[in-house]
Amino acid sequence: MKLFLPTILFLSLVVPVLRAEPTFQNGRLVLEKQSYFDPGGRTRNPCWPIGFTPRPKVAGSAQVEVVAVVEIPAEALEVTLVMLGSPPIAIVNGRELTLGDTLQVQVGKEKPIPLKVVRIGDGFVDFDNAGTPVRAKKQ
Repeated sequence: MKLFLPTILFLSLVVPVLRAEPTFQNGRLVLEKQSYFDPGGRTRNPCWPIGFTPRPKVAGSAQVEVVAVVEIPAEALEVTLVMLGSPPIAIVNGRELTLGDTLQVQVGKEKPIPLKVVRIGDGFVDFDNAGTPVRAKKQ
């Protein structure tokens, strides 16, 4: 009796599908409904987030981002402790950091430079400065 209702429900869903005859043409199965996506159309790209509108493209002008390269001296990064646990933790400039954290470093009168922690090893911490690797060693 416990299986009666689930069986009836299952059969009510399966029987209409089994009754439908597939359409064959020249020995090949013909699909009745096909979906498509035309990226060249004027519609919005379905992969964009809701509310996103792309910047208008201006012919003949290329936008180039200029990145100033600032040399980071070894004195700017002071590694006091490295713990190789799970997750690895390092104390740099008095701040506790783990993988993926960002440290703002002030060099001279320049604006603070963000350094992202990429790797913590035995006695060193590797940072990423906009694609430029920076290594700080324990003193």
